[in-house]
Amino acid sequence: MSTTLALVVVLVFSFAADRALRWLRRWLVLPTSGVHVLVGLAVGPVGLGIVDARILAALQPMLSLVLGLVGFGMGLMLRRQLSRSRGLEAGLVSALVVVGAVTAACYGALVILLGIHDPWTALVPALALGSVAGVSDAHLVGLLADRAGARGPVRELLHTFAVSSGNVAVSVLGLTLALARARQSELDLTPAEWLAAAVGAGVACGILFTLFVGRWGNDQRAFLATVAIITFASGIAVGMGVSPLLAGMIAGLTASLVSSQADAVGEALQRIEAPALVAIVVLASAMWTAPPLLAWGVVAVYLGIRVAALRLGAWFAPRLFPRLPRAHRLGAALIPQGALGVAIAANFSQVFPNHAALALTVGLLGLLVSDLVGYPTVRRVLADAGEIAHRASEQPT
Repeated sequence: MSTTLALVVVLVFSFAADRALRWLRRWLVLPTSGVHVLVGLAVGPVGLGIVDARILAALQPMLSLVLGLVGFGMGLMLRRQLSRSRGLEAGLVSALVVVGAVTAACYGALVILLGIHDPWTALVPALALGSVAGVSDAHLVGLLADRAGARGPVRELLHTFAVSSGNVAVSVLGLTLALARARQSELDLTPAEWLAAAVGAGVACGILFTLFVGRWGNDQRAFLATVAIITFASGIAVGMGVSPLLAGMIAGLTASLVSSQADAVGEALQRIEAPALVAIVVLASAMWTAPPLLAWGVVAVYLGIRVAALRLGAWFAPRLFPRLPRAHRLGAALIPQGALGVAIAANFSQVFPNHAALALTVGLLGLLVSDLVGYPTVRRVLADAGEIAHRASEQPT
């Protein structure tokens, strides 16, 4: 299959699958992400080989562009989401607990099981795994809560924790790649300077977006500005060896602060965010290869520590802020990971292909676990909190 045809197939499948699953979700709670994973595995080198290593290499720029799009959409909507969120500080604390605990556990597992004794060589993949673990998908948690007919303060707290987790995870990934780039670069720049350069590039792209759209921008101008800025921010990030997700998120956040058109563009991007995430999952699944036998021990450590850390963080963080509601086993409702965890793993795999098998394995397993336990765990937590008193009057679409 040619690269162009492979790209068309991935994009058409992404949009068609997203529309079909939206239609099915009106009546059914279905495992959906596993379908995308299976399609990617089937067409990739470990399956039928329709999309081979050469085509995957040629599709990497498209993957970077889609990652930048997802990051830009996150940044555009961040200000609005945080302005409506209660318990943001607790959400940040909880996410940092999860990232820190999983990073520490995976660092030890990499040293003990894989014999990586150089501290830096073990720290980089451990931080990446911690970033993946930190993600709780806000859209998926909200969808499951809507499906259960839940309303109340615990549901809102769950949403805040999930939104916080995604932004913390992307930020930690950006920091990790900036640190790695500083060590690999021939330029005499410190890790802080590389991170500042990455953030500065995102800020500059956000300002350029505002200047291009103008104060009274129209739809066509906003569309062109969005495409241009996402492409520009992703290209700069790839050229610098840092994260398109972070560069896009910073650009989107900057635009949301200074542009009057940001909210309208953000709402428009939400319509294509789901197909974009489907494309990321399919490409990441096609990129997947089985990790070495001992690396599965690291995967097992990751899965176990993530569940424990989610419970610990969600138990500990609200107690630092007494006005927040309490809920039994709140962290269990944060297990659903969604496609953002796969996006983080795919971004890391682009920069560190030698760790791609491990990173993609934990990211894709997070999706499959979300399918298996997402709905019952979210429903159980909200039922224990007494917030499932009726069915939702409107089914999610």
